[in-house]
Amino acid sequence: MTHQSQIQKQNTPAQASSKARFNSQKPKAELQQKALENAVSGESLANYQAIFDGFAAMGIDMADVEPRVNVFTFNAWKALGRVVKKGQHGVKIVTVIPCTKKDRATGDEVPVKKVKTTTVFHVSQTEEIGGEPTDEKASADAVSEEAAAPEAAPEAIEQAEPAAADEPRELNAYEARIEAKRERYEARAGKAQDESRALYGRARGMAEVIPFGQPILVGHHSEGRDRNYRNRIHNTFGKAFAAQDKAAHYAQKAASVGTGGISSDDPDAIKKLRAELVSAEKSQDMMKAANKAIRANKTPETQTAALVALGFTEAQAAETIKPDFARRVGFPSYALSNNNANMTRIKGRIAELEKRSQRADVEKAGDGFTYREDTTENRVMFIFDGKPDEATRAILKREAFKWSPSRGAWVRQLNNAGIWAAKQVIERFNVAKVGD
Repeated sequence: MTHQSQIQKQNTPAQASSKARFNSQKPKAELQQKALENAVSGESLANYQAIFDGFAAMGIDMADVEPRVNVFTFNAWKALGRVVKKGQHGVKIVTVIPCTKKDRATGDEVPVKKVKTTTVFHVSQTEEIGGEPTDEKASADAVSEEAAAPEAAPEAIEQAEPAAADEPRELNAYEARIEAKRERYEARAGKAQDESRALYGRARGMAEVIPFGQPILVGHHSEGRDRNYRNRIHNTFGKAFAAQDKAAHYAQKAASVGTGGISSDDPDAIKKLRAELVSAEKSQDMMKAANKAIRANKTPETQTAALVALGFTEAQAAETIKPDFARRVGFPSYALSNNNANMTRIKGRIAELEKRSQRADVEKAGDGFTYREDTTENRVMFIFDGKPDEATRAILKREAFKWSPSRGAWVRQLNNAGIWAAKQVIERFNVAKVGD
């Protein structure tokens, strides 16, 4: 063996270790930078209300919470040169991030949006990387401990899964429609906002033509033109304010899209409801365990220690043992009853959706229309050859059928009430036909 080969052999473990560290750090750095770019560019979508509510439950003033400014994910903070302090607990949210996938037909990379569950942290929960150990275990502990911590709100205590375990997934058809709907509202809000700015600027420009304090010269030949001009200024300001109200209206509608809970139209509804049920069951077990621990310990110090041992933070434990108006501590019986009722509701919905999933599509031809029970769309629908007359539309509206431009049909949700209403419509159609 040559001297050079001996040196190579001696250095191989160190070289391999250094190379492994370099290879592992490079993807991490790219991942962190991508997370930061998604956040600051606004390309990712997030549930802002969940962010505000989550940090408010931790005692952080909502006025100090600014998503995309001082609230980022673990990786985004790393890209900014900061790290989450050990023992800090973030807020778990569902976000939609832009990704690409290969088109099977063309082989090209095409943009798509995927759902990802992640955790965000407030700037007060972080510190500069130079001020903490470079040991990666400290960073991992911040995430793993967060996964073990329950939420502060008594009504919804849950133990979150580790953020790193949640992989992005493609939006299903329902989620894609929801995102498209939100984007349409956001586009309308932006258009109205631009219109408001333009009108306001025009009105200001018109007003600046009139010297400050210049009155209308009553009786002068310019009086009529002056009054008309001032009216146009007033009307232009009014249009600007109306456009601003319109922008706020659409922005509010965009923010409310998808916040109504788990829809029966969602093909993943059963899966999501089962996950929600597991979370509610964990909450129930946690509340019962907390009450049992409080009863078994008589002093605030021992009660706090027992709750911390269950996974509560000290702040959450202190809040839990704080007496209410009736001098009771722990989780009240109504919190357990409400959560139990919620679990019963979720189980009922799961059973209903499982039964509904076994339905087969139905399609029947009528006189000038087609009746359809579409399980994919989750809709009972009437499709007409042309625009139905006013009497026909009145029958449909009476049974709560609505016109759906995207489907080209009059629709109701596919459930027992919808099917029964469709039978009433068909009977009324037959009566009307006999009457003719």
